[in-house]
Amino acid sequence: MERRVSSLSQGQRLLAAIMITDAVGFSTRMSTDEERTLRLIDRDLTLIGDICREFGGTVLKSTGDGLLIYFLSAVEAVSCGLEMQRRLVDLAEGLEPDQYLDHRIGVHLGDILVSEQDVMGNGVNITARLQTYAKPRGLCVSRTIYDVVKARLNLHATFLGPLHLKNIEEPVPAYQLALHAEDTESGPQGSEDHTCTLPMTTEALLANALRYLSTHTHSLRIKKLVFATYQQAWENDPAVLEQFDSGRCCCRCAIAAPPWRTSKTSSSEWWPGSIAKTSTARWPKPSSSSFSPGTGDRCFKTPKPPLRR
Repeated sequence: MERRVSSLSQGQRLLAAIMITDAVGFSTRMSTDEERTLRLIDRDLTLIGDICREFGGTVLKSTGDGLLIYFLSAVEAVSCGLEMQRRLVDLAEGLEPDQYLDHRIGVHLGDILVSEQDVMGNGVNITARLQTYAKPRGLCVSRTIYDVVKARLNLHATFLGPLHLKNIEEPVPAYQLALHAEDTESGPQGSEDHTCTLPMTTEALLANALRYLSTHTHSLRIKKLVFATYQQAWENDPAVLEQFDSGRCCCRCAIAAPPWRTSKTSSSEWWPGSIAKTSTARWPKPSSSSFSPGTGDRCFKTPKPPLRR
């Protein structure tokens, strides 16, 4: 795959649908089998570039394990991203995990600015951050893009809420797009596109929060805090914590003390992006009618293991 910046004139600004692709676990794969990984990424980027041109896209530059691409149409950008993932999945079918690479794709509508040796702009930065929220073999698109394409394409989408992206001042509402309906979270009853839109129900907020916490850097510590809240004991044994279903506990908690958000609660206090920073005091306190000693036992996936006090 040729590593190049396109021939846009220096200093030119362009409003476009921006796409960034990224290979999952590329650095790790390079450390274990450099030659094969380079062969795989070269093959995949060549395929991605070919598909991009089929949909009228332009490759601006290579990022090493991905491509920065722009489209003049948001519909073409999303359609292209889905087609890329379909063909990459087909390419990997029947192969061992070390014989293919999965990819993530982010798409956003914004300005790009061409400098002497690079392509920059806030739109590019947002797209790069959104890409990290995409699931392997999926897309993460901003709500700006989604609102443009939702009436034109049949999408399997999940609303992720306003994402607090690194070095981006304003939260960016975004959607996760999957190839298949079974890979999405269920939206409101009757929703044909499996999309969860605002206003979100307590259950939807809870599902969003739990999904965020399960992948958070401090997820183990958060689970310990939830465990300690409902079991009245601190636990460090990973085997015990693995059996503890914090999601079930939180669901019972939401039933016991709804709603999470009150008129006096700011969005920064209840949105998943900041839950990890709170103490156990921020979690809704269960009422005595719904929780009694031993109720936390029901939060184990298997019979409750002995506690270490």
